[in-house]
This record gives sequence, C-alpha cells and structure tokens, in this order.
Amino acid sequence: MKQYTDAPITFTIDGVDMTAISNPHVTFRQGETVVDVTELNIFDASNFSLVLTQAQTALFREGDVSIQLNYFDGSGQRHASEVAKVSAERNILKRVLTDD
Repeated sequence: MKQYTDAPITFTIDGVDMTAISNPHVTFRQGETVVDVTELNIFDASNFSLVLTQAQTALFREGDVSIQLNYFDGSGQRHASEVAKVSAERNILKRVLTDD
C-alpha cells in the first residue's frame, strides 16, 4: 500500500469460513498507530477485501505494517488469525486529495 492513497487490499485466509463469521475486525498496526477496519467485502469462504482511505494510509510511515483478523465463529467464540505484514510505501505528495 502507498501512503495517502485509497488502498484496496484483498486477502486469502485458510482455515476460516469467512461466510460464517461475525463481527470481523482487520487491524493494522505500526508502532503506536492502529487502524481497525470492520467493513469487509467477503467474496467466498476464503477471500475478502477492504479499502483503506487516504487518511488511513497517511497514518503509516514507510516500512512494515502488521495485520491481524479478529472475528467470532458461529458459536460466539472469538478467534484471531496469525499476524501478517504488508509494506507501507512512500508517496511524495503527502496530503489527502479530492477529485473535484
């Protein structure tokens, strides 16, 4: 993902039926910066996507960002995925833009 962009991200996750979970949270963390996303586009049992806004990607400095999925299964038990990493890349135009 690049800083200061609308960043669609697609995930494939094994061992979880994404169509059967509730209250999903995909949390991005870099140092003390945390962005928690709850609006997911679930495609099927293993694949989903989300979009980080310009304002959200602007919060990350260049470097690795940790990501984790937390969710509840059909019996109301909370689970968490393994932590993955994505790279935040530099954008030389450091401001939020509008398409006016």
